[in-house]
Amino acid sequence: MALKILPTDVAHDRERLRRFLQEARAAAALHHPNVAHICEIGEFNGINFIAMEYVGGQTLDAKINHHPLDVGEVIEIGIEIADALAEAHAKGITHRDIKPTNIMLTPRSEVKVLDFGLARVTTVAGAELQRAASDVSTQIKTKPGMVMGTVQYMSPEQAMGREVDHRSDIFSLGVVVYEMVTGRLPFSGETATEIIDRIAHAQPEAIARFNYSVSTELEHIIRKCLEKDKGRRYQSARELLVDLKNLQRDTTANAGMAAPSRRKRSRKSINSLAVLPLVNESADPNAEYLSDGITESIINSLAQLPQLRVMARSTVFRYKGREVDPQEVGRDLNVRAVLAGRVLRLGDRLIVKIELVDTTDGAQLWGEQYNRSPSNILAVQEEIAIKISEKLQVKLTAQEQKRVIKRYTENTEAYEAYLKGRYYWNKRTVEFQERHRILPASDRKRSKLCSSLCWVGRFLYSARDIQFSSTDGGHSQSAGGSDAGSGHR
Repeated sequence: MALKILPTDVAHDRERLRRFLQEARAAAALHHPNVAHICEIGEFNGINFIAMEYVGGQTLDAKINHHPLDVGEVIEIGIEIADALAEAHAKGITHRDIKPTNIMLTPRSEVKVLDFGLARVTTVAGAELQRAASDVSTQIKTKPGMVMGTVQYMSPEQAMGREVDHRSDIFSLGVVVYEMVTGRLPFSGETATEIIDRIAHAQPEAIARFNYSVSTELEHIIRKCLEKDKGRRYQSARELLVDLKNLQRDTTANAGMAAPSRRKRSRKSINSLAVLPLVNESADPNAEYLSDGITESIINSLAQLPQLRVMARSTVFRYKGREVDPQEVGRDLNVRAVLAGRVLRLGDRLIVKIELVDTTDGAQLWGEQYNRSPSNILAVQEEIAIKISEKLQVKLTAQEQKRVIKRYTENTEAYEAYLKGRYYWNKRTVEFQERHRILPASDRKRSKLCSSLCWVGRFLYSARDIQFSSTDGGHSQSAGGSDAGSGHR
């Protein structure tokens, strides 16, 4: 038995006392193997206490300790937490503070969810909760805009002080599972304000950056939990529980078939690949730099894979703008696989559709659609490179994986400027050379190519309407007849 006590010196704090009793009554109404059981709520000599089941073992936070856990173990822990939440939500209880320090792992590796101190009773699901609801419901209301919980694990609506429901717990569980598979939080910052801003607006980094063994299916489950819009998340913990159990079943089945499957693939190993230029499906032709840039970045990343021959950009870009048969490309370039796809920039969304095709029979080896914020362009490229290496059965060392997903900047705006620079650099014609000639001498002499390309990209993008003559020895005129050299110095 364990006692949780509210010290006498704070017992007169009405808010603390309210939360203490709230936790007790909410948790006492739950009878589930993954929830710490409440035995008694009482007071002795002015001291309020809860007598509860003693849970030995360690917290999930201590187990993670900034390191990824085994994926099989992550799925099992996720199942037990989701099961506990499904029971609580069925009784109208939202936890509102799901985090690793509130989750215990017993010596038998059983999960126990603790601390319903912020729990909220929203509905009455049976006679068992009638009295608890009447006692608690008037006590748990917070002032408008009040934020309660642990910031790093809050849902966007909770972090912004808005109304929350059971789907807030699902987001928090998504944060916990992300932390279990990567050893780090999906949203972090120097201050609470910075963390809240990232929870509300930023996407977490690609899981493949930190853990190569996480399957596409598990990553999809995590990302669905972490949807900003609660209408796009799992709508119930029960729904999440079903997906996790199905994944556990399929993972176990696949593990049993892994050996013969590997033997079959070894007879048809893929050691060569061509990445065809991604098609720009945006209505704006000025977005062409994006599809070309993503293509080139994927080529550069895949070229880091050991024992894989990747066709150079200059080789594959001759297919740009053409409808081609992957098997025909395979014969032309003598490659075993072709990667093709499309890029669509639609408002504040970046949609990338990718397909990996075996050129011997035209069979699809893998296909995926990424629907992300443009700020996640780097993460999307990394995910594609890692998933392709998985499908090609390329075993990467930690050092090789770092090379594949290496970033040269975390600044998305700077990276897009770089892509624009690369786009115009690869289109270098007499017109381009003339535009480059009018740059200040100091810029032409910069030793770092990336910096120069970014400058060229920014300049050319702003000067795209300038018309140059290829025969008049360098004289340039804008569409309006003014001297192009008068600006952008």
